[in-house]
Amino acid sequence: MPHQVKDPLHPYKNTPVTASASQEQIDRLLEKFGAIGVNWTKRFELGRIELMFAVKGKEGRSVGVRINAPVLSNKHRNWDPESGKSSVRESPNWAQSMRLLYYYVKAKLEAVNVGLREFEEEFLADTLVQDSTGRTIRVAEAVLPSLEASGGRLQLPAPRQRDGAVDAESRVVG
Repeated sequence: MPHQVKDPLHPYKNTPVTASASQEQIDRLLEKFGAIGVNWTKRFELGRIELMFAVKGKEGRSVGVRINAPVLSNKHRNWDPESGKSSVRESPNWAQSMRLLYYYVKAKLEAVNVGLREFEEEFLADTLVQDSTGRTIRVAEAVLPSLEASGGRLQLPAPRQRDGAVDAESRVVG
């Protein structure tokens, strides 16, 4: 019988693996894959954990990636001594969030490792680029607003013609 997740809407909710242990496992995965740098930004008060890493891409150029850990939360019943009642409070479950991030990154790296996808394609949405103002943003942050504003039509520049290139009708150009 295949393994079934007890609560498919809340995977890893009761993971015994701490958030820091998952972070260490992600670091080791990226190191084995050949990442040339890994950086974590933790802003618990803002409910944010951010993973940034870089790898050598095609032609030896560095490709930067930024992934925000999902903020998964759970409801807890707490006793409030001031009111003399218990109350339900929702708070982040960082262990769960980091476990999900670990398996997400692992699956993407495995897809690249076995040749299912190229790195640049698999991590495209999270690849870092500079916008026209010089800000570093994810490709998804650059493309999605344009898609939404245009009703799903992406405005792309015309392909560049290269000397000796063959166009779609198999004619030699230039």
